[in-house]
Amino acid sequence: MRVSSIISLGVMAVAIGFAGIFGQAAAKKGDAVKEEMKQLEGTWRTVAVELGGKEMDHQDIPDYRFVFSGTDCSIVSGKRVRNCTFTIDPSRNPKWLDVTPTGDRVTWLGIYELKDGTLKVFLDTTGGKRATEFKTKTGTQQVIRTYERVIP
Repeated sequence: MRVSSIISLGVMAVAIGFAGIFGQAAAKKGDAVKEEMKQLEGTWRTVAVELGGKEMDHQDIPDYRFVFSGTDCSIVSGKRVRNCTFTIDPSRNPKWLDVTPTGDRVTWLGIYELKDGTLKVFLDTTGGKRATEFKTKTGTQQVIRTYERVIP
C-alpha cells in the first residue's frame, strides 16, 4: 500500500470519528432541547416583575400569561393574545429563549431560567441585543418577568 493511501485512510478515519462525536453531541443537545420544551409546556402566570431596575409592587403587576405548546407560544394579557413561535438553547448560560411574533420580522432575543416551578424570562422586544444576566438597567423599559405554572 502506498504511503499516500495510508495517509488518506487515516484522515478519513479521523474525519469519521469526529463526525460521530459531533453527531452524538448534536443528538444530546437535541434531547436536552426536547426535555426542556416538555418542562415549559403549559400556562405560566406572572408573579413578579422587574422594570427598569426596580421591582414592581405586587398589586401593580399586570396579569400576563405565557402559554407554551410545542414550538408555539402565546403571550396573553387580558383579552389580547400575541401568538408567536420560539426556540431555546438550554446549553447556554444563561439559557437562551428566542421568540418570534407571528407576522413580525423581529425576533425577540432573550434569556430564561426554569427552576423550582418558576420561569424567569428577560426578552428584548426591540430587536436589540440579548441580555447576559438577569438585571435590568435603571431608567429603561427593560422587563424581567417571573412566572409560576398554572395548574389545570
